[in-house]
Amino acid sequence: MESVRSNMAGKNGERRTEMELTKSPMRSAPGVNASALPTPGWHGYSVKWSPFDPDFAICAASQNYGIQGQGALLVLRRPAGGNGPLSINHVMNYSDALFDLSFSESDPRVVCAAAADGHIVMFNSEHGAVLGSVKGHAKEVYSVEWNPTRTEHLIVSASWDGKVNLTDPQKLAVVRSFQAHRQLVYSAAWAPRSPGMLCSCSADGSVALWDIRNPDSQRPALVFRVSTTEVLNADWSKYDCNMLATGSIDSSVSLWDIRQPAGCRQKFFHKMAVRKETCKALIFLQVRFSPFFPHVLASVSYDFTTQIYNLAANRTELCLMNHSEFAYGLDWNSHRMGEIVDCGWDQLIVVSMMPDKVLHTLPGAI
Repeated sequence: MESVRSNMAGKNGERRTEMELTKSPMRSAPGVNASALPTPGWHGYSVKWSPFDPDFAICAASQNYGIQGQGALLVLRRPAGGNGPLSINHVMNYSDALFDLSFSESDPRVVCAAAADGHIVMFNSEHGAVLGSVKGHAKEVYSVEWNPTRTEHLIVSASWDGKVNLTDPQKLAVVRSFQAHRQLVYSAAWAPRSPGMLCSCSADGSVALWDIRNPDSQRPALVFRVSTTEVLNADWSKYDCNMLATGSIDSSVSLWDIRQPAGCRQKFFHKMAVRKETCKALIFLQVRFSPFFPHVLASVSYDFTTQIYNLAANRTELCLMNHSEFAYGLDWNSHRMGEIVDCGWDQLIVVSMMPDKVLHTLPGAI
């Protein structure tokens, strides 16, 4: 039996049908307060906190590991003030797998989701209604992100068809499309401190930077090689407009200064998830910068762990064993310092709070 790759995609972007999962018990790091929410029947791909409400989150999940069956957005709430664990308030179903989601920056009720059928789907999270959808891609949409500036109502999406699209959610139309990567694109992200800038990362081992302020340009402002393997995820620093983090299939988490992209500034590693027949390492990595600490980064991986890095000290600060199967999505709570949520294929969503003794040692809290 062959282990599925992090994206379950073959060379041509088709979803594979076989996987091999190993088991590991959930255990919290010392001093970490963690609570787990089961999601029976739903395997988590992405989870995001609301930018408006500290006690509201949504998880994009799919049946049968996203290989076949429906997808859903699981609407998660907890008592105000964080006094209690998250629970599933209601479920918004979709006819195909859902891989990612993003909250609108102008309406706290509205979210968009990345669907396996090539659509970006808009939902009203209060009553679960589908507000509309856009078929902008020929293959699976693997990431979506709403523009965070609240001045431009655009959604950037990345797809296994090799394209990066900009969608106007009000017009329900693709307004621009970019293609610089030679293989499928896993994620695209807006630069929070540089309006009009975004990045994309691809199975071709590269990251591309795009400046949409030039309406006539279809070429990226910069393309640089990150890895000899596939680049699965990228995220911008919230405080340094030149700092970018990437996660690659070789298990590496790398820090880049886009002004000097020839070599990475720092590198960390997850443990490998190994395919038994060929001993080829297979890994998924998602990276997220902290909204409170300029020098703190988190990542999740196929090794079941969530790792938190102190970039100033060049060390791994915490390693959380929250899952017994592949950890897939994570997000920092922008309202509560040190709180992080992750999800995985073990049908669990876990909220963890970093211990005070660790928070007090981190430099530069904003």
